Amino acid sequence: MFDSDAQLASLARRDFPRHPTLDAEVAKLEDGQRLRWFAAPYLRASREQTPEGETLLAVTDTRLGSPGYHPFRFALARQSAAGEWQGLEDSQRLPSRPVDRAALLSLWQAVHDPQTRMQPNQRTVSATPSNPSAETR
Repeated sequence: MFDSDAQLASLARRDFPRHPTLDAEVAKLEDGQRLRWFAAPYLRASREQTPEGETLLAVTDTRLGSPGYHPFRFALARQSAAGEWQGLEDSQRLPSRPVDRAALLSLWQAVHDPQTRMQPNQRTVSATPSNPSAETR
């Protein structure tokens, strides 16, 4: 709240791409409607692959957690062989990814030293679900 635009830009290192088609599928589901009532526009819909090869429609509440670590991720539907989304009888909480310690340290430093700026050569870790450990510059 007290950060300048430059400070915020240095910390805005995570992308949360929107998927309008998946957002629309979430809106069709009863559990999805409840989540949208509670957390929209902070929900991010995505496809998640299970170890068994199933594709799940997942939502993440991006307000909670820290960059790269969002513990409130839920599976709401399973994709059929025909490509249709079938709502799960009960939504399932998905496992959390490990905390991105470098991003957490950057936030900690920014809170305790408002003059902290990321250096251009600092490496960051992407929080994109399809590749949670990809490094970007």
